Amino acid sequence: AQALIDSSMCVLMYLLCKRLFNRPIALLASLFSASYLLFIKGTARFLTEPLFMFILFLIIYYIYKSRERFSYPTAIAIGLLSAAAILVKGIAILFLPFLLVVLLASKYYKSINFTVLRKRIIVVMLAFILLLGAWTYRNYKVYDKFILVATWGNAFYSSYFPKDEKVFGTSEHNETTLYASKLKSQTEINDYFRKKAVEFIKDNPLKVLRLEVLKTLYFWSPFDWEIMWVDKGVYNFQYVFMLP
Repeated sequence: AQALIDSSMCVLMYLLCKRLFNRPIALLASLFSASYLLFIKGTARFLTEPLFMFILFLIIYYIYKSRERFSYPTAIAIGLLSAAAILVKGIAILFLPFLLVVLLASKYYKSINFTVLRKRIIVVMLAFILLLGAWTYRNYKVYDKFILVATWGNAFYSSYFPKDEKVFGTSEHNETTLYASKLKSQTEINDYFRKKAVEFIKDNPLKVLRLEVLKTLYFWSPFDWEIMWVDKGVYNFQYVFMLP
């Protein structure tokens, strides 16, 4: 399934770049996408990133399509896809509002009749709330507690307890994780990890500062510990394209 998603993303990359630039650039971008080592290696592992990136590219595609004709089907697609992106990767909830603000500030949307634009935005919001609200209601019925998207305590905790105190993306097994594995409720596990992470932040400000610096360096590092080779840093020359 992930191989199919990655293959479809190459096609989507071509269509989007052709709309934004021209055919030669679209071909180059799709070729780069098809030969990108992380995409190829990632198909062998069960990851959310390929699906998230595919949905994100679809959002961008429909947004630029709306610049030509902001129809109701396009508005519904943008709303549903935005909610789906958040369901796949909760961090998207921080990114999407900025994307919408930038787009609404563009010259094209300023030229649209305000009444027409307002109706389309309402449709986007309704489609967004419909899908995200259905999932939130499901969480409430299952966990008997309000959880907007998903529990995030484990990810929050592991970001301050990386393996060997430096390898982010892999969890460090300790007494806290052992105790959490014995808890029955998912909400209890979430609250426990969140509590332990907050305690660590309060008690170790200097260590937290060091970890935040390492996170920044890790983001720009040409070595990969998660996809190319688990638990072993492997140099990926294609990371150089991130630097510009």
